[in-house]
Order: sequence, then C-alpha cells, then structure tokens
Amino acid sequence: MTNEPIAFTERLSRSRQALLDALAERTESDFHRALRGDYGDESLVHALSRLAIEERGNTADLPDHPLPPQAMHHLAGARYATLSYLATLEDSDATEAFVVPIIEREQALADHLITHVSPRAAKDEQGIATNS
Repeated sequence: MTNEPIAFTERLSRSRQALLDALAERTESDFHRALRGDYGDESLVHALSRLAIEERGNTADLPDHPLPPQAMHHLAGARYATLSYLATLEDSDATEAFVVPIIEREQALADHLITHVSPRAAKDEQGIATNS
C-alpha cells in the first residue's frame, strides 16, 4: 500500500482547516443569516449541517432549526466516520471518488464565506461601525 491514504487524509485536513478559518470570526447571528449567491436563502448553520449529512452519505432531512454547536458537532462526527472509512479503502480510484467531493464542498463553502460573507460586511450590513 502506498502513502495515498495519508495524502487524502492531509487533503481532508486542509479543506476542513480552510473551512474552520473561514468560520473563525463568525458570530451567532452570522450562522443564522442567509448566505445568498449559490446558497440562496440557506443559512450558514444549515449549510454546515448539510455538509455533515452529505459527508456521511446520508439522505436525512436537515433539522429545521439547527444550532451552530450542533452543526459543528455533526461535522466533527462526519469527519471521524470519513477517516475511519478511508482507512478501509484500498483502491485509490474509489478513495479519490469518495474524498474529492467532500473536499470540493468544504472548499466551496469556505471560498463563499471569504469572498461573499465577510464578518466585516455582515457588521456593516447591520449598521455596526468597524475599525480599520
């Protein structure tokens, strides 16, 4: 067996860290605000919950009113399950087919947060003065 599972694990780690970095300065109200753009009226907390459900491969319904801590907990649980499953895969094509969509979804949300939903813009939208 090669180091491919390690490379996929590292890629998953980087995509999750990019998402966490994009979430770093979010407030409670930011998690409940509509993301707009490609996400329409979906809130950040719903998008995070959906990421967890999709990573687990579930078709479960999203909770009506998830709380940010629940969404983060579900993401952590989904990643634990992903890494456990990844350790059982021996075919690199199957591993890539499993991992790449997860990375792409996380990166898309992180990029959207960074480019369209900056904490400063959210504060300005609320009429809160920010220091430059």
